[in-house]
Amino acid sequence: MDLANEIIKRAIPRIEAGWAQWESSDKGQNNVCLTYALNEAADEVAANMPEMPAIEVVAGHSQQHVFAGPDQALLQANKRVESSMKALYPGKDYVAGSMISFDDNANAKAEVVSVLQHALHN
Repeated sequence: MDLANEIIKRAIPRIEAGWAQWESSDKGQNNVCLTYALNEAADEVAANMPEMPAIEVVAGHSQQHVFAGPDQALLQANKRVESSMKALYPGKDYVAGSMISFDDNANAKAEVVSVLQHALHN
């Protein structure tokens, strides 16, 4: 399973249900911004992951890098989203590489959703 894709997939319906601009979320209306949606989705993915077996450390070497956990998956998802922002909206007035700036300066929820959908395929 590609955990980064799973995070992005789960973020899309959160944005579609209610997109927040200028604040991460407003709990009363259940609206969320791009970064908040990705973080909520990552938390959900992590909560649904089976327990990982203990990793044995031998002679000072850890094999932890073999497992891509939720933190690494969120980092990968964020990088894919940032790449998609740049690919789809290169002339957009936002701080390059900043999901927060893109979210706050996007003209429509559809633009934010299109970035997430693009990130799934790239």
